[in-house]
Amino acid sequence: TLITKLIITGREVHAENNVLLENLQLALKADSIFGLDPLTSRKAIEGLNRYCEEFPLIFGFLVDGTASAPRFHWEKPLLEAAQKGLMLLGQRGLQRYIDRLGLEILNLEKLGIKEIPLERGFAEVQQAVQQLIAKQLRLPGTQLEGLETLKELLEKLFGGAKGDSSDSTSNGGQNRGQEKE
Repeated sequence: TLITKLIITGREVHAENNVLLENLQLALKADSIFGLDPLTSRKAIEGLNRYCEEFPLIFGFLVDGTASAPRFHWEKPLLEAAQKGLMLLGQRGLQRYIDRLGLEILNLEKLGIKEIPLERGFAEVQQAVQQLIAKQLRLPGTQLEGLETLKELLEKLFGGAKGDSSDSTSNGGQNRGQEKE
């Protein structure tokens, strides 16, 4: 599911995107992602895949730049999910990669790229996912009382059975507030 708010002014592009991906599995086709060294890149993909085995990937990201050379600012939420996925794997040998991803996330925060607020339904699912992850990682302060199953929450918020490849309720490509030169 994708919701996009796109503004094109002259040659400049500004888009705020909300994404919900289910059952995502990635393969590393290049030596490196997001400027990470090859081994950390492989571990990041491993972490993302582990995260996506159990949870939908929900994030907001900004696109800016020119129409001919847009910049996608999605590194931070993807690295955060990768880091949580490595934590879910729970292998001691992964701690240095968890720490490396944490440093990369901090460096991205220092760039001051605007955080994109999630739409209502996306935010509710993300909050439920964060609570489930915290429970699995046994983090203090986790409260799951009365929480619906994730599948029920997805169906309630977005309608239809999620994960069905024939689902046509996606908002993919929806553009609101579009301006043209």
